[in-house]
Amino acid sequence: MMSGVERKVFSIYQNPREGEVYIDFNDHIATSSYEVLNTEGLILAEKNNPGIRNTISLKNYKKGVYTVKVKSKNKILVKNFLKL
Repeated sequence: MMSGVERKVFSIYQNPREGEVYIDFNDHIATSSYEVLNTEGLILAEKNNPGIRNTISLKNYKKGVYTVKVKSKNKILVKNFLKL
């Protein structure tokens, strides 16, 4: 393992045609949970001990920016995505 290089823990990608967002984890053992929040900080989806690939339907979500918060070991990682 290279010193000073942080390994990518998770990635987010969308399928706008299907109205879904995918959260993929590189190591499900290191990931304890994730939450999807709106701009007001309300939790819209959450899962403890998620698997490697997770699918979230966006059909009931309004257009806008959403945040995925991942708790991994002793870290909290955050990424945003946009629903059009």
